[in-house]
Amino acid sequence: MAIFNPPGGYDTSVHMSDSEVSNAAMAIPWANWAIVGSIAISAVLGCGVNISLAFCMGTDVGSVLNSPIGQPMAQI
Repeated sequence: MAIFNPPGGYDTSVHMSDSEVSNAAMAIPWANWAIVGSIAISAVLGCGVNISLAFCMGTDVGSVLNSPIGQPMAQI
């Protein structure tokens, strides 16, 4: 299975607020809605990707893991 993606979206938002914004101490508190919104969107989209992968994978997990390709994500 793919790793759960929302932590990556959260990490991106926090690092942008940390180093890429001028006067971050003043600008970021006013932009909290954008950071929280991006975290929420990442959570929803990440869960959607994992759910769709689970449905596309089917019930025979062994055949996906032991595919001749050697990459379970490519096999799905």
